[in-house]
Amino acid sequence: NVKETVTVILKEGTTQRGTQTITLNPGQTKEISYIWTPNIDGYRTVSIDAQAVTGESDFTDNIKSIKNINVWSIKNNMQFSFTNPNNYPQTSSNYNVGDSFYVWVELTDLAPISINFEDLNIILNTSGLEIINGPMGDTSNTYTVDMLGGSSKLALWTVKASQSGFFDIELSIGNGADSIDLKRTIEVI
Repeated sequence: NVKETVTVILKEGTTQRGTQTITLNPGQTKEISYIWTPNIDGYRTVSIDAQAVTGESDFTDNIKSIKNINVWSIKNNMQFSFTNPNNYPQTSSNYNVGDSFYVWVELTDLAPISINFEDLNIILNTSGLEIINGPMGDTSNTYTVDMLGGSSKLALWTVKASQSGFFDIELSIGNGADSIDLKRTIEVI
């Protein structure tokens, strides 16, 4: 019954994906969390393993949890597009300095009805243009959505052109190789 320092490891199969070292007083419990971004879809075996501490002889409770998790790909199960092939923002005409315009996208979950995606971030990069209003009524460039299998969500931003030039309107959802990116270039005169 002494204070212990324990290393806790997150593993995907036999590969270490995260490590945290925590200190516990006798009888104390502590909740920890890991962020894990799998790089391919399919079933993955994930476990939490506490390394043995000095003098420990019973290791039966050192592996707290082993789960088979089915990982679903954003790229393979989502459709992400501008709501109109030529508008929102317009690609065929110029905007004037001071104009406001819409950036409007649709996200559709193509996964089976029983599969839900949670806490997906749609991120808008306006390369220097000002966001006047976003999907949540604020000026954030990020819109977080939960998607039910077969559902669709719309995201609408109002953006203002404060200076002239060419600007890339870029949107993305997902992480790294498992992301979908959209881009339109507009001209402000």
